[in-house]
Amino acid sequence: MEPPEGPVDPRRGGEAVEEVGGSLRPGALPNPGVGPTGEWRGRIGADAFDVAIPGIEHVGTVFGANSYETHEVTDAYLAELRDPPYRSLASILLSGRVNPWRAAGMADLLGKTTRDLGYLEYLLARDQVRADVIATMAEHDLDAFVYATFDHPPAPIADDVETNPAPNDRYALGDNRSLSPLTGFSALTVPAGFTDDGLPVGLEFLGRPFTEAMLLGFGYAYEQATNHRRPPSTAPPLGG
Repeated sequence: MEPPEGPVDPRRGGEAVEEVGGSLRPGALPNPGVGPTGEWRGRIGADAFDVAIPGIEHVGTVFGANSYETHEVTDAYLAELRDPPYRSLASILLSGRVNPWRAAGMADLLGKTTRDLGYLEYLLARDQVRADVIATMAEHDLDAFVYATFDHPPAPIADDVETNPAPNDRYALGDNRSLSPLTGFSALTVPAGFTDDGLPVGLEFLGRPFTEAMLLGFGYAYEQATNHRRPPSTAPPLGG
């Protein structure tokens, strides 16, 4: 057997990983699926249409149900260090150095393990979401899903966010980013314009596993066709 050419991904049985350089071309968008149809067809030449994934409204709930891994893996990681400043997740949360809102939320993770029955229920729900996404893509012959990264502009940060364990700042309102980390499928967010207040808007591409090169090509083609990205005025350009 000839050795594979290029980098190898062990999760794919030693198969070579696709190089991304050849995917970066303006005409890389064939049929991305869901998206703002007028812009896709009129300016980019891609075929886009609305598609409903069964159970998509429950993705956020399923994603938030995985409270079983963090305590175990954090303590295991700290145990591998020679002289860590903290030796457990509990000691970190009780140190007084963690944002109170964050510490209060993560306290619910303490004592939970992947041996709990709830973890099995989470895995079954996660796998159902994965199956629904793959089945919908196969049914409609989609290369990717495309959707707003957030459905709502950012809300102001509460004045007491650094001291109040329950600040009223409407954090992550309209967040659509859960689908990729829940399923483990590849995703890429690109600039898609600005709100009336001048805040940036993002568009997320999500594809099947191991389609990073294709998604980077889609993102590049979209960026070249729309020119939505504006370098931030508050940050200097990168050197080099």
